[in-house]
Amino acid sequence: MQSTWRGSGLYVLSLSVVMIACANSTTPPPDTGRAADAGTSEGGMDGASGCAAPMMMCGATCIDTSTDSANCGACGHACPSGVTCAQGMCACHQPLVGCGGLCVNTMTDLGNCGACGNACPMGGMCVDGTCLAQCDPPHMVCINPIAGPDAGSVADAGPIDAGAQTQAVCSDPMTDPDNCGVCNVRCRGGAMCVGGRCQCPAGQSSCGGVCTDLTTVDHCGTCTNSCGPGGTCSSPDGGIDQCVACGPTYTRCGTQCVDLQTNASNCMTCGHLCAPGETCAGGTCVCMGTHADCGGVCTDIQNDPNNCGGCNSSCGLGGVCHAGVCACGAPYAQCSGTACTNTLTDPMNCGMCGHACTAPTQYCVMGACSMVQLYHGWTPPAALTNCSVTGYDSMAATNMGGMYPYNAGDSAQCRAWKLAATVCTTQPVSYGSSPINNWSCPTAGGFTDPAFGMFCSVPSQYACTDCYGLCNAMCEYNPLSLRNCMGVEANQM
Repeated sequence: MQSTWRGSGLYVLSLSVVMIACANSTTPPPDTGRAADAGTSEGGMDGASGCAAPMMMCGATCIDTSTDSANCGACGHACPSGVTCAQGMCACHQPLVGCGGLCVNTMTDLGNCGACGNACPMGGMCVDGTCLAQCDPPHMVCINPIAGPDAGSVADAGPIDAGAQTQAVCSDPMTDPDNCGVCNVRCRGGAMCVGGRCQCPAGQSSCGGVCTDLTTVDHCGTCTNSCGPGGTCSSPDGGIDQCVACGPTYTRCGTQCVDLQTNASNCMTCGHLCAPGETCAGGTCVCMGTHADCGGVCTDIQNDPNNCGGCNSSCGLGGVCHAGVCACGAPYAQCSGTACTNTLTDPMNCGMCGHACTAPTQYCVMGACSMVQLYHGWTPPAALTNCSVTGYDSMAATNMGGMYPYNAGDSAQCRAWKLAATVCTTQPVSYGSSPINNWSCPTAGGFTDPAFGMFCSVPSQYACTDCYGLCNAMCEYNPLSLRNCMGVEANQM
């Protein structure tokens, strides 16, 4: 038997002897009066054994010798343990490789550690394809990624950046800066491993992840205290170092030397603190990053729905701002620019973007062009608080036909005014001792509104919400009263 390599590192074991036919009978098939076919029969069967190709008759069973480990390539040719049969040849199954006719794992095999024939010394061990001497406690075997140079970004413990290759080491976790305390924890930024913990050398402190000497003009006493170029850092009383002299471009503010051109806590003058979202540039507090000055306030124009992409660019009710672009919620739509437009009320985009209302139906009410504005364009009196007329979310039928709009949560007094402002042909006025409860108009109805329907004509109309008791309007119904098409006061919801 000889060993050869086959495809993708698979180790192939092939026969060096000529195999003979495995059929268990040499009796020729009976004469059918026809010439014998070569190869397979008309039904795709093996002409000699009766097995369908690519099967072969081994003993009394049809076997696929291209994949069967007990009959690999030929009847009775068994592959060794741990070896599979592929395309009729015995092959090692990854991660095993063929070494000396055997399938072995070179990551752990003492006689073939890392490569065939690389034997580890007596008493050693093979870990991750590397020969190691016996690793006794308190040492431990660590498999480390092969890392690049220390970037000095983390002074405390941090995992080593994973690489494409690994190496096994016998490590002392109490002192090894690459495996400090546990495997794959590396001390960076100039830190050492002492007692299984990363720490800066004596006289240094961690500043932003880097071990730093706090006796220099750039880090005088603390990580952030700079005396400025040309300054002096010392400890006159033997305590913590401090700036005893500021550099020529720095100014003393309290106990610190600061650059008034860039220090956000002392911008241009000591104690002048920049607002949140601002930085100090050239001695002036300015908005930073994605923030812009909108009315004296630094605003994140990338995410603020009221200032999306620019100051005063609103996404509208229900709109959200992401990366300076509005995403609108119904009934709003982004018709132009970044702002959201209410297609229920915008006469230039009524019902849909670009659908403009023109005379005589120049108003947009509920997404339809109308001859009449919402509530005829009238404004409720100031005494009627929380009675918004910029839109509506509900409608109810009136006793005069048609519908009147209102907002869920409106008070009964507000609904009484909106009812009168919808059906009256002149602006309603209050009557009675409660000036915001009851509303009247000389004539109501007698018109058709494209958005709210047809209203019958009723003279001397009253919309009220208390029992004032005038002879012409008893206001006896709750929550609202309204005269119907017969001129009779009726319950109005």
